[in-house]
Amino acid sequence: LGVLYLVEKGDTVKSFDDLKGKTIYVPGKASNPEYVTAYLCDKFGLEVGKDVTLDFTYNAPAELRTAVAAGKVDLAVLPEPMVTIAKAANPDLRVALDFTEQWDKVSTPGSLVQGCIVTTKEFAESNAAELDKFLEEYEASVKFATDDAAAAGELIAKHGIFEKAPIAAKALPNCNITFVKGEQMKTALETFYGVLYNANPKAVGGKLPAEDHYYIGK
Repeated sequence: LGVLYLVEKGDTVKSFDDLKGKTIYVPGKASNPEYVTAYLCDKFGLEVGKDVTLDFTYNAPAELRTAVAAGKVDLAVLPEPMVTIAKAANPDLRVALDFTEQWDKVSTPGSLVQGCIVTTKEFAESNAAELDKFLEEYEASVKFATDDAAAAGELIAKHGIFEKAPIAAKALPNCNITFVKGEQMKTALETFYGVLYNANPKAVGGKLPAEDHYYIGK
């Protein structure tokens, strides 16, 4: 689910009300972080461009993370594991707002969907039994990663996903890795796609996905 956080160099932001008159650095124009940030600002009564400014100087999350760690940026929206990496490099940084927590206050809880498994319609129809088996094993994998972050961190380092196991283990709980399938998955995604569509129809290909977009499975 949600992996986005507002990171601050300082201790002034406790709520969205505290963002009035401030500039927030966001990685990428017309991006997922921009749409989520703008949606939350609107829901908490802040008009982007008037009450709060979004700055897209740093286009990539890693680029923005480097600027944050160097102390060049006071407020930034970052995804995990960039948050944990930045904080490891600069202990003066703090997480000011958990966007998942804030999202659940103003939208359907559990609908900030930030990751998914994708396959083709042809493959799903031709290999339904295998796909259902994969999802069972994937659910077990998710449980392992959430139940034992230290062991998962070691595997992450072993397989070259990220070189530092302790940082990976520390970031994992904040990544909100979650297994959601079937109708619950469909409902959550429909809610999130609706937010993206309202922000910019092009973000979802110009129209909301049809029923056959989702694999419900057994």
